[in-house]
Amino acid sequence: MFASHDAELDVDLADLKETEVECVLAAFLKLSVEQQAEFEAEFQDVNALACEGGVAALPTQIALTENRRSLSGAAGAQVATAKCRW
Repeated sequence: MFASHDAELDVDLADLKETEVECVLAAFLKLSVEQQAEFEAEFQDVNALACEGGVAALPTQIALTENRRSLSGAAGAQVATAKCRW
């Protein structure tokens, strides 16, 4: 997730145990405020999808994401965006 946003945390997440979060938080706080805001929005989206309503909505969201990826050009993006809003 962090690599996809060109954010370097200088923490090897693979080597951490589930409870070792302090070093991740410290590295996260070193990111710019803008980067932190981007990640916070994504974290909130993940949290929303983890609730009961979000779990029920996952098949629809997956289908919309797949449709968006298969569409090309600006017109395709507009159609996919309209479907998400609906």
